[in-house]
Amino acid sequence: MNSRQDSAYRLLLARRYLDEAEQDVDLHRWRAAVEAAQMSIENAAKAIVACFGPVPRSHNLADALKTVVEADIPPVMAERVEALLPIVMAYGARLHIRASYGDEQAFRSPWELFGEREAYDGVEAARRCVETASVIYDHFFGEKQESG
Repeated sequence: MNSRQDSAYRLLLARRYLDEAEQDVDLHRWRAAVEAAQMSIENAAKAIVACFGPVPRSHNLADALKTVVEADIPPVMAERVEALLPIVMAYGARLHIRASYGDEQAFRSPWELFGEREAYDGVEAARRCVETASVIYDHFFGEKQESG
């Protein structure tokens, strides 16, 4: 495992999914924006976790982020990561499944579940996560990770 490489890769994915979510909002593709925002948030969380060790194969990263908060990092960094926990919990596996498959028990498609407000909220949440992941990466590796 190469923490720097893994973290940089996850940060690249987070940024690209954020770009996609922003484009989807511009095109009024609300469901697609929510799905891309969820993937951006997930990969931003994984970029942070990768700075400290292996990344779990999961859509639920809250426990892994809690471990980071408890690690030996400057308090200001721990506070920034801790502030992401509610976002990461809200945009975990359950939302990933709803954005992909809808509500199968109620026979509601993903396009019925997500509207403009959810799309804008998702993009804003993804921006916060990507920004924090970038700051953590820069602090941990002492360099800025290029967007690609």
